[in-house]
Amino acid sequence: MIKNELGFQIKGTYKLNYTIDKKPNELIVEVELKLITGLLKEKQNLYEGFATVNGIPYTTENLKYCVNAKLCADSIGKKIKKEIIQKCKEEKKVFRL
Repeated sequence: MIKNELGFQIKGTYKLNYTIDKKPNELIVEVELKLITGLLKEKQNLYEGFATVNGIPYTTENLKYCVNAKLCADSIGKKIKKEIIQKCKEEKKVFRL
């Protein structure tokens, strides 16, 4: 957990270990806030969020207004977890944490 001088979290991680039909899997969501370079618009955040899911860039959600990386990582991780559970129900597979 890394905080900047303003007190909000610059990096956040969400980890989930689960099994589907006794096959172990892992979900890792990492969010990092990076300082925006160049001219800023009025009321624009100084930082912009960038997320990866298992090492692959995650672009489904707009993280331009993210101010806490840990909360964003948790939110994205829980959303993906619900999607995985829903997919397992449709395919009649066993999902366990």
